[in-house]
Parts: sequence; C-alpha cells; structure tokens
Amino acid sequence: MENQSVNLSLSDLITLKNAVSVACERGAFRAEEMSSVGGCYDRLVAWLAQMTASAENTGESPQPQGE
Repeated sequence: MENQSVNLSLSDLITLKNAVSVACERGAFRAEEMSSVGGCYDRLVAWLAQMTASAENTGESPQPQGE
C-alpha cells in the first residue's frame, strides 16, 4: 500500500461515527478513555454536520450508512 492513494469519503466518516457510538453503547472503552473518545466523537460529528451542509449546498449527497 506504499504507492496507493487512500481516500476517505463522508460516508466512511459517518460509518466511523456510528461504530464509535455502538462501541460506547457496548462498553468498549474504559472510563478514563471516555473524555478523549467523546471529545473526538464530538469534533467528528460537528465536522460531519459542516461537510454535510456544504455538500447539500453544492448539490452533492453523502451516502450515510446505518443512520
């Protein structure tokens, strides 16, 4: 994978957001990890909201999975 380009889409990040949510619900993180996981999750959700709004304004449509 040295010379291959890696692409992430909004759908990939929405899937990641959903995975973190499920992991939290299932107790996958220790208590001392929750603030850093939660902070990252909050930033991801805020960024996704901005990108989704931007995509809607330009006529693009992200493909949310599992929402």
